[in-house]
Amino acid sequence: MRIKVLPEDFSVRELIDLPMLKEGQYALYRVRKRGIDGILLQKRIAQALGVSPSKVILPALKDSRAIALQYFSVGPLRKPPRAVSGAGFEAELVGFSARHLSPRDLRGNRFRITVRDLPREGLRSLKEAWEKLSRRGFPNYFDLQRFGSWSPEGGFPGKALIKGEWEKVLRFYLLYPLLGEGVKVRSFKAAAKDLWGDWPKLKERCPRSNLRSVLTFLCDHPRAFKKAVNLITPRILSLWLSAYQSYLWNEVVSRLLQRAFEEGSVKFTYIELPFQKLTVAVGNLPEGLSSQLSGIELLLPTARMKPEGPLGEVLLEVLEAEGLALEDLRAKGLKRAYLGRSRRRLWIRLLSPLWGGEGEDELYPGKGKVTLEFTLPPGTYATMALKVLGVLSGLGPVRGSEEVPEGLDRVEGLLGDLDEDREPASH
Repeated sequence: MRIKVLPEDFSVRELIDLPMLKEGQYALYRVRKRGIDGILLQKRIAQALGVSPSKVILPALKDSRAIALQYFSVGPLRKPPRAVSGAGFEAELVGFSARHLSPRDLRGNRFRITVRDLPREGLRSLKEAWEKLSRRGFPNYFDLQRFGSWSPEGGFPGKALIKGEWEKVLRFYLLYPLLGEGVKVRSFKAAAKDLWGDWPKLKERCPRSNLRSVLTFLCDHPRAFKKAVNLITPRILSLWLSAYQSYLWNEVVSRLLQRAFEEGSVKFTYIELPFQKLTVAVGNLPEGLSSQLSGIELLLPTARMKPEGPLGEVLLEVLEAEGLALEDLRAKGLKRAYLGRSRRRLWIRLLSPLWGGEGEDELYPGKGKVTLEFTLPPGTYATMALKVLGVLSGLGPVRGSEEVPEGLDRVEGLLGDLDEDREPASH
């Protein structure tokens, strides 16, 4: 089964409570985008309006391989135009606000997804799996989009930050290829393999970016790794920390669910990410377990947590496997980045699920397609819901299911015009 074969196959409509006024310092726009990610959308909107990207705020980023209807705020502007457009987007003015939009304004996202390349005999099992998924929900794991900073060579840079391994952090930044990076950064890093420690030569090859600023410092201070790390764009450091924190949260939840399923004699299997296996039930859940799980919120791991009960036991078990203690979960030595403190729901249910029309797949002769619609709360991954659907139906894995993960060149202002030159993702 495949998704995102065409941009029209994956559409998302942002559900938001707009802080609407007839007049205000900030203009609010509804924007329809196609074929570009949120960082590039922000940049192109800013160019069209003649402002800096920092004045354009999108409360959430959407997949580049999708059609999205979402909102942004911009300001202050003297005379905001009624409409603005550019390559890959068109926007219309909907009102004004006394403040910028924020993630707190979001209520969720409504998805409309076409699933293709289905064997005709598999439509029945897919529909049965859809009904099961709609009825009981699924684990609220972070999906691969969250983990653009993972490296097959070094693992998670966030872990190196926590451990204060400053030279290793710089290797992630300047040398190790990361999952979410584009072709130009990967090309630079390939050259860095033979030049590590020769900071002047590395600087000569470096694209115009924060990478160059860090290398300029290292040319003058060749072994001052900790200070060099603190010159990395703070948003990158925060992204790295939150990615590792999310990995730990996934691992804790997966182990908790495995224990619960084993105790309840529930058949289960795993969804595999490149660095992690995530527990998913395939058998029927005991009466009331789905509702019980839906009411649980778990903190993302930090040093301030108090490890109590089964959750605490599993958390300490996960940290021991990582070679860490609870008190290690802080960003020691970093001046402008830290581990955030937030809660995340353990279990999610689809809201207003719809099984759309079935039909012949015009792109894959002899195969079928179906359209699914559902709403999810903010921060929940539709791709994870589809992965669970693939497991339940026996038709998985779902190809094309990941967004392009966030990496170095998908962060605002880091590599500037390199955003325009990203290599297309392949899944």
